[in-house]
Amino acid sequence: MDLRGTPNGPRDPSRILLLDDEIDVLYSLQEFLRRAGYEVVPATTGEQALEFLVQASPDMIISDILMDDMDGFEFQQRANALTGNTIPFIFLTGKDDPESRLNGLLRGADDYILKPFEPNELAARVQAVLNRVRHTREEERRRLQDLRAQIIAEISKELRAPMARLQAHLNLLLSRRF
Repeated sequence: MDLRGTPNGPRDPSRILLLDDEIDVLYSLQEFLRRAGYEVVPATTGEQALEFLVQASPDMIISDILMDDMDGFEFQQRANALTGNTIPFIFLTGKDDPESRLNGLLRGADDYILKPFEPNELAARVQAVLNRVRHTREEERRRLQDLRAQIIAEISKELRAPMARLQAHLNLLLSRRF
């Protein structure tokens, strides 16, 4: 069984936007996540990551905080503004002070993982967040389908009485004419 939870590999690989300005870290993470069955879109700057975000919406974003062009908090804020805060976000960073962890989580990050980290723990956390999001979206779809069915049933019920009266009037007119 692979890290994605399917016996024969991933069904439909989730796309992860990976942002880190350290090339070695970015490459290692990219390779590990690809081997775990994910499609990875790497970015070394916040601006580059925002461009990728606009081009093709990923299923998850993993970002460092300490970067030169734009820190991870600013990137998260811009990404959330572009996507309506609908894409799961994980900080993967060496910034380990309690204020930063709290700040990241209060801004809506789904997780905050400190470097150095255990790669299999990262894969497990990524999968846990993706599973939670997938489950939530499936529940929302089911609720919308149920609501749609209720609305259609109510409209049908409301239209039955006027239609029956119209049919009666038409039958009366037709019987008088013929």
